[in-house]
Amino acid sequence: MRVAYWPGCVSRGFTPELHGAMAKIAPLLDLELIELDRASCCGAGVIEEHNQELADTLNARTFALAQQTDGELMMNICSTCQGAQSECQERLDANGEYRDHINANLQDEGLRYEKGLTNKNLLWLLVEGIGLDEVRSRVKRPLSGLRVGPFYGCYIVRPTRRLGIDEDHPRDRYLHVLIEALGGTVIDYAGVYKCCGFPIITMNKQASLEMAGRHLGDAVDAQADCLVTPCPLCHLNLDLQQPLAERVVGRELE
Repeated sequence: MRVAYWPGCVSRGFTPELHGAMAKIAPLLDLELIELDRASCCGAGVIEEHNQELADTLNARTFALAQQTDGELMMNICSTCQGAQSECQERLDANGEYRDHINANLQDEGLRYEKGLTNKNLLWLLVEGIGLDEVRSRVKRPLSGLRVGPFYGCYIVRPTRRLGIDEDHPRDRYLHVLIEALGGTVIDYAGVYKCCGFPIITMNKQASLEMAGRHLGDAVDAQADCLVTPCPLCHLNLDLQQPLAERVVGRELE
């Protein structure tokens, strides 16, 4: 399967291990990545709150670049990008006049977004496109004995309608079934669907670290060996910030 691949900003900056891991697993899953190296930030929580038209223009540009490839769909590895881009795409696809207005901003680059692009997070593609049976058959070293806590984050599970979560597509359970397919044991705990705190870290660092520390503590109390998340920003707040979160909540989180 050929996919127009958008890694997002964070996986090429603060968390390069994610971008590198994607490059490693793609050939093992028969995924051919057409990297959108000209694409830009989705603007989530940074641009869209100050200038929605600019954020929509940036995302429409990314969509148009994806449509210029011969990929079957566009794939991302950042659930924050998925949420922000899904919101933008909903606006663009629902309003032809607004879409034309945004496309006018892209004229100088010779780009135009046509409604109907399929944009999926890697998690969704693994379950819906490649399939759990196929994923399971490719496993070389099962996660046997590893107790794994899923952490979805905000942007890939809310709002459910926009993100296509329904009985036929229970995307809010995909981390659970993927962990099981890889041989791990799923550990449920209070923070599975909670916000990691990253969106407010520059405005209220104390509250952000309290949130991260609480979720990590709940996972530790549930005897999870690790957490797994489809969101690089959650990864940052729950991993990189652990030492600071420990101080804030007053307990060890290892």
